Amino acid sequence: MFYFPRAMMHSRFLPATLLALLLFSSFSWAEEPVEKKRLAVMNLKPIEVAKPLASAASEGLRSELQGVRFFTMVERGQMNLLLREHELAQSGLTCAEEDCALEVGKILNAEKILIGSIVNLGSEYILHIRIVDVNSSKVEFAQKKSFRSQGNLNAAVRSLAESVENFYENKYAPPLVRQERIWNMQGGYVMPFLDSTSYLEPGYSIETSVFWPVSVGYLGGGLDFMRITGKSSDDQRVSELFSISPFFSFMYRLPFNAVDVYLQPLIGYGMYIFKSSRPQTDVNSAVFSDKSFSSFLPSAAFSVNIGKNFKKVGFFVESRYEAVIDSGKVMNLLKFSGGIRSFYR
Repeated sequence: MFYFPRAMMHSRFLPATLLALLLFSSFSWAEEPVEKKRLAVMNLKPIEVAKPLASAASEGLRSELQGVRFFTMVERGQMNLLLREHELAQSGLTCAEEDCALEVGKILNAEKILIGSIVNLGSEYILHIRIVDVNSSKVEFAQKKSFRSQGNLNAAVRSLAESVENFYENKYAPPLVRQERIWNMQGGYVMPFLDSTSYLEPGYSIETSVFWPVSVGYLGGGLDFMRITGKSSDDQRVSELFSISPFFSFMYRLPFNAVDVYLQPLIGYGMYIFKSSRPQTDVNSAVFSDKSFSSFLPSAAFSVNIGKNFKKVGFFVESRYEAVIDSGKVMNLLKFSGGIRSFYR
């Protein structure tokens, strides 16, 4: 039986309101804005199709790509005006080759140029688009979509626009989970919570952990060392609690870019060593008798981890609620810590 003053017997589990508060605080961070690229969509070149169909496809692509968060669209009217000044109004808007696209892109001060064609093969239509990076002169995206009839044009255009968005989502938006292992080292302040404050005083903890990447977060575990003190007024007993607790945890990565936010449930099972000292004669005596007790106890915790990751290292702060369970009784703790993490393969 884990030995501590009887006030522990009246502890309660963490109220649901605290958990809600932790979750709310993690969502208060705004997502980092994305640096947008100027995109110009040229008229698709009609091959064995009527010009109105090619124009409809071109306008459809402009409309669908307008909502992609990585692009600032060059308006068609602005394109006409600038190209007219360079006597390219007719040929420029129907550019279908990379050399022409690069020339027009520089005139329009665009960073990306979408060019392509729509072809009638008799039994089906082929919608083919390419996106050229003006600075590198390279085609960085190319895809085609076939459709049976003119009535399916809008669906084909939407499908291509979604492919473009997905491509640049992967290109410019950082992945939620880096495909690297994480090593964490942290330390901080431990304080009692709820009615555990009646018999516990603050202490400290040191923790190290290793995590492996999974689809939406990291899975792993570590080792936690904690020291806290307590004092019982009835017999002037001075108490110390040491714990060495292996734990298993999952770090769920929230979709923010400005900061790295993780929600982290933990379960542990460790050795808790209780050491008590009481005066042999009176409270002013310098001579104490010591008693030690140890027990293996389960624990459960939930933390919010907020920080910033760089190429190989990261820094973070963490707030955690932890419940140590002994025969159905609970010792409630709050931990506030800071640490460093490193990424390796």
